[in-house]
Amino acid sequence: MDKINVTNPNIEIIGDKMTKDLALMIHSDKLSREHSLRTEDFLSAINEGLKAKLQ
Repeated sequence: MDKINVTNPNIEIIGDKMTKDLALMIHSDKLSREHSLRTEDFLSAINEGLKAKLQ
């Protein structure tokens, strides 16, 4: 997946991580398990990103 350079703080925190609903909209019939995170894992990624930003 190509990464987009943006200065949006939300993107900086979560990067290219997403839940299955968003991944399905982006990848449609080419969706595989590697494209998405379970909700708990997504929330953990947000938490880690926030912690890193606050250091």
